[in-house]
This record gives sequence, C-alpha cells and structure tokens, in this order.
Amino acid sequence: YVPIIMLSGRGGWDDVEKARDAGFSEFLIKPFSAKALCDRILLCVENPRAFVSTSSYTGPSRRRREAVKLPPGVTKDRRKRDSENNLPGKALKGKIGFDINMRQIFTPETVTKAQNHIDQQAEKYRERAMHDIGVLLHTLRNAQQYSSPEKHMAKFERMAFSLKSLAGIFGYDLGSNVANSLLAICQKPLDNTEHELVLLEKHIKTLHHIFQNDVKAMGGAVGTELLSSLNALIKKYQTMPSTNTQNSDTPAP
Repeated sequence: YVPIIMLSGRGGWDDVEKARDAGFSEFLIKPFSAKALCDRILLCVENPRAFVSTSSYTGPSRRRREAVKLPPGVTKDRRKRDSENNLPGKALKGKIGFDINMRQIFTPETVTKAQNHIDQQAEKYRERAMHDIGVLLHTLRNAQQYSSPEKHMAKFERMAFSLKSLAGIFGYDLGSNVANSLLAICQKPLDNTEHELVLLEKHIKTLHHIFQNDVKAMGGAVGTELLSSLNALIKKYQTMPSTNTQNSDTPAP
C-alpha cells in the first residue's frame, strides 16, 4: 500500500509501462529537480491513485480515479467491473493530518533549500564525472588501437547513460545533452568503424571540455556551437555511404 516513486534515467514508454505494471505509483525521469520530486510526493499524498485488486494485478490503478473519459481503444472501465478499489494513500494523509495541506510542508522556501543542497553537491559530482570521462577516454584508446568499438560499446553505453542521467540534476544540462547524444550513438552504432570511432571521440572530448571548464546549464553561445558541431558530424556520417576510407575530421571540439 505504500506509494513508490520510480526515479529512472530510462524514460521510454516501454520503461514507463514496465514500472506501471510492476505497481509503482509515479514515474520521474532523470535528470529532475527538487521541485519535480516534491511535486510527485505531493501527488502521492494529496491525490493518491485508487488501489486495484484483481485476479491478475494488485497495485495502484493505471489511471487516475478522477478521469472520466476512457483512453482511446478502451471500451470498458475494469476498475468498476472487475476490481475492488480503495485509497490506501489516504493512510499517509491521515498520519500527516487531514487538516494539513502538504504544501504547508513543501513550501517554496523548503523546495529552494533542497535544490540549493543539490547544487552544493555539483563540485563533488564534477570530480566523479571527470573520472568517468577519463575511463571513457582510456576505453576509446583501446577501441582505436584495435579498431573494434563494438567490443567496448557496453562500457560506452553504461557510462554515457550514467552521465546523461545525473549531469542535469547537478546543473550540467549541456553535459546531459551531449551524453544523451553519445548514448544514442552507442545504441545505434554506424556500420563504418572509422566514422564510429570519430563520433565517439568527438562526444567524449566535448564532455571533457564541458566538465573541465565547469560549463553549467546549456553553456550559452559556446554550448550552442558545440551541439551544432556534434549534430552536423552525426548527420554527415549517418548519411554517408559505408566505406573504410580515411577521413580528415578533427575530433576535438
């Protein structure tokens, strides 16, 4: 009966459906802010989902109880016909006090204080990110030496996912965007090994530039230029016929 909020860097619809079917009450995609997390907690307490108990599923209702219209393609409301509903989330509200609005606890000042605490951890995260990028560079050198990025792709993908998920939480939105682009390359690699290695190096060195120079938010004009350069190179290689000829692109940002 305890409402559980899933915090995940995986935000695809399949991921949301899996979490929903496993009985999670809410889903919050990384990166997120203190306010976004507080809003989800508020929702669980002040507006809990109906609890459904059927022969095939026990957990929070997949739809908000106040929804009047059924989703497209759904012809009957199984919550009414096949299940017994209650609101176990109200037990939390009862412990807090029905006369107390949660916004009296999560005040703007409290949320700001929480966000400030997160922001104060940014330097520690930056050190961790620089370490991870160093590992990525070492892995890249091994891949370049043997022209075999596919053997190292799992590590590239794992570390790109971690950077993408956490960088934005600590204010490195540009780093999160570049890591997400790197993750996309890892998940759908090119046929041409040389081009693949160039794209990997371009992304990793761009991440190194961002964190070494402590580029926060989206980095202004410099950030726009870096993203534009990355996107242009990605588009170029994705549309280029697969060959093994040498290229003269400079991977450094």
